[in-house]
Amino acid sequence: MSTPIDKPVDKPKIAAYRRHLLVCTGPRCAQDGAAQALLDSLGAKFKAAGVDEGALRVKRSRVSCFAACKGGPVLCVQPDGVWYHDVTPANMDRIIGQHLVGGHPVDELVFHRGPTFGDAVAPDATPDATPDAMADAAPVAAPAHLFSDAERRSFYQLAEARRDMRHFSADVPIDDAVLARLLGAAHHAPSVGLMQPWRYVRVRDPAVRAGVAALVERERVATAEALGDRGSEFMRLKVEGVRECAELLVVALAPDDGTVFGRRTMPRDMALCSLACSVQNLWLAARVENLGMGWVSMFEPRALADLLGMPAGAEPVGILCLGAVERFYDAPMLELEGWRQGRPVGDMVFTDRWDAASTPS
Repeated sequence: MSTPIDKPVDKPKIAAYRRHLLVCTGPRCAQDGAAQALLDSLGAKFKAAGVDEGALRVKRSRVSCFAACKGGPVLCVQPDGVWYHDVTPANMDRIIGQHLVGGHPVDELVFHRGPTFGDAVAPDATPDATPDAMADAAPVAAPAHLFSDAERRSFYQLAEARRDMRHFSADVPIDDAVLARLLGAAHHAPSVGLMQPWRYVRVRDPAVRAGVAALVERERVATAEALGDRGSEFMRLKVEGVRECAELLVVALAPDDGTVFGRRTMPRDMALCSLACSVQNLWLAARVENLGMGWVSMFEPRALADLLGMPAGAEPVGILCLGAVERFYDAPMLELEGWRQGRPVGDMVFTDRWDAASTPS
């Protein structure tokens, strides 16, 4: 007969996390210290990827031996039950970006898939933990889909800090894992009828980039002519960073797929609005990665579509300049340059009917 418990047992407290990464540092997997070096590098990598805190938080632990001996370093991602081998630093970046952030295993590096734990996450591993011991341990629930006060404040700070950037630091590349996160955020945007009309073309060929720059310059001159008396003032503004930015993307509407849901009366408008939501997601993600982004709309759409070999019905909507910047503008650049002043939100929000008095003449 068991002895009654007179007082509550103090259970160990473990912070919530989404996944648990177990790295085998046993001598049979990696005798040259590569596994330990990989483990030591994860702190900085996790912070850069945003999996060191929040809803995607990943816990990392060292185990002494998986007895897998499969071309180390070897690691295991729980609760997904996915085992990786030959995890070089470059492969680790792929695993972080594609699996720990994106939720999709890197199939060519997987050598075993075990039973999963559903949506629960395993607790701390001891130095001698084994996969069986981990499976027997009680799971810790993933955090609820509620944001903390600090996270909420961070979002509003992010929204206010976003800027349409034109000045970029040359020769500072964007890591592929970061670019994958940015495009993943763009693809998480809402779209009318789930039509997802956005398509992104990554411009990497210098000759193609030069062609894009030429189209923008042609339209810049035409815009100055159309502005009349303000034309010379406009020509002094820097309105794009096509040549200097680290990454150049062109976002386009795909050929219409015939979606009727939600857009019967405004088919093109709703496609454009959906694409704009994707670009805004990308913009905010770039800012939180401390990267600048500028949306360039000075081009002739048909000419750009021809340059990029777009199919009939596809239409480019924006040239997106992405890259590191020396500093972000303290206010919108057009305000700083005295071109135009923004208006307060109170001028934009009405109750029950349009307020004609607030409409500028």
